[in-house]
Amino acid sequence: MLIPRVVCRDPLPYFEWAKAFVSSERPELGPLEGLRVALKSCSQPFALLLSADMPRIRAHHLYPFLAMIEELASIGPNASNPAAVFKSADGIRHPLPGLYPLSALPVIESLSPGSSLQALLDRIPLRELEPDPEILSALRGVNTPADLRSL
Repeated sequence: MLIPRVVCRDPLPYFEWAKAFVSSERPELGPLEGLRVALKSCSQPFALLLSADMPRIRAHHLYPFLAMIEELASIGPNASNPAAVFKSADGIRHPLPGLYPLSALPVIESLSPGSSLQALLDRIPLRELEPDPEILSALRGVNTPADLRSL
């Protein structure tokens, strides 16, 4: 059984919405640190990482990642399992949501503190999935009250 986990600095505000938490050892390092601790706690060959600032992502937007998990599960986990992210027509890679293999953990740990998810994507096997326009619209993050009002 898969158990969703919330990676956060302090789980107390989130107990209402989740049952399992992973605390970051270095929360000031951002999303790459969140991915690192998520992979360290993962009991499956992949972690599907989502971001709390993308409230328009829906379950059906994640189907391409789930299909990839099924495809790779039939082959079996190995060090060459790729990560998967959406890439828009203008060439922008969207690391979240993203599917990341456990084999990415040593690469993450070799990066300097404060590195970006993009730096990781440059160093691991990667599948770039072309999102449809609805998914592309949902990938826009909500970082300010004005962003939230514009939804």
